[in-house]
Amino acid sequence: MEARPLNLVRPEVPWELAAVVGKMMAKDPARRYQTSIEVAQALKPFFKPADAGPVGSKAEVSQIGQSPAVQRVPHPGPPAATNAAPAEPAPRAKNALQSTQAEPIWQNLIQIAEPEPMPAPFEPARDWARPPRLWPVIGAGALLRALSIAWAVRVLTTQTKETVEKLPHGPPSPAAAVRAPQPSTAWTSPSTKMAFVRIEGGEFRMGSPDHDLAAEDDEKPQHRVRISPFLLGVTEVTQAQYVAVMGTNPSHFCKDGGGKDRVAGQATDRFPAEQVSWLDAVAFCNALSKRDGLKAYYDIAGDNVRVPSAKAPGYRLPTEAEWEYACRAGATTEFSFGDDPRELKQYAWYGPNSSGTTHVVGQKAPNGFGLYDMHGNVWEWCWDGYDGAYYKRSPVDNPPGASGPADRVIRGAGWDRDPRFCRSAGRVRFSPVIRSIHLGFRVARVQSGR
Repeated sequence: MEARPLNLVRPEVPWELAAVVGKMMAKDPARRYQTSIEVAQALKPFFKPADAGPVGSKAEVSQIGQSPAVQRVPHPGPPAATNAAPAEPAPRAKNALQSTQAEPIWQNLIQIAEPEPMPAPFEPARDWARPPRLWPVIGAGALLRALSIAWAVRVLTTQTKETVEKLPHGPPSPAAAVRAPQPSTAWTSPSTKMAFVRIEGGEFRMGSPDHDLAAEDDEKPQHRVRISPFLLGVTEVTQAQYVAVMGTNPSHFCKDGGGKDRVAGQATDRFPAEQVSWLDAVAFCNALSKRDGLKAYYDIAGDNVRVPSAKAPGYRLPTEAEWEYACRAGATTEFSFGDDPRELKQYAWYGPNSSGTTHVVGQKAPNGFGLYDMHGNVWEWCWDGYDGAYYKRSPVDNPPGASGPADRVIRGAGWDRDPRFCRSAGRVRFSPVIRSIHLGFRVARVQSGR
């Protein structure tokens, strides 16, 4: 069956009505009717006062199930029959098309075109009527809240100001923020004014973990160690302190030493004493004990050195375990301040920043126990004999170190070393009789609790 196009314009509709409809549907706003009133007035001539609908046509504008009062747009019906008598209105049936012949269609259009009044905007009911006695309570509560806020702001501002004033100048490094508070001096040598801090006892992991590729084999396995409290020098022994006890200055970097040109014009009294052998260091400890009226810690007979009593009050060298525990100051990182070697320049005199010489002790930042130059400046002698496999059988409590080997352990690295040697776990051995421009020491005393 051939499809025929739908004819939307019937030939019975007069051309004037077509023109009106065209103006209603015009795309250009200037050419079309703008309001419903204009449309109704334009369509008025095409409807008769009775029920004939548009001239020359019969209009049906009703819809199924709707009353004439809700009709909006006239719907042109089939052409009206000519010379026909008016038909009697048919009785109203259910679901039948309802007619609008009872009143003129154009009047309906005008009534519908009239704008309906907009409903008044909805406003929720507001009941502001409250018992008068509540207003003082509300006002007092608001005042109390305002005073509380003002007090809190003042307290926080004061605390923040006090905290900022206590901070060191310049931005602190991330490692400095986690360092423990520095302990006060616990002991001072009466004869040399050498200051000591008390290192509280505790437990730590000594050595380097297996995954640390920078570590040497003799730093493994990492193992658990418990240390009793002891006293340790705040700085390395200085040239002035060494001269006061021993009467001579063996140091290379002094006004009469081999490196005098490098330190020309500088007072080296507070430079660390170096070119000190292990035997020189233990002899210094006994001599200082005698000067300060303390019982000597070591029994020295030539090159043979022994410890009659570990509880003796005299000065001594720290054990290797004590030294690492003091150096770490609670840190588990490669250095006492963290893992970043770029921060080492804030804590140590070492290869990149030493200019080829030692420096005044205590110039760099201390670690968490208040100890200076634990990294760099000069290597420091420990009591222990060196054994590369000692960590595998080290006791947990206060390891004394190997006693058989002749070589002794040195720690902390010196002014000419790179960061790898400055690590807290780094350990090196040296002959106890060797004197070197890289070798110095630090003094300990009384490991109480043993």
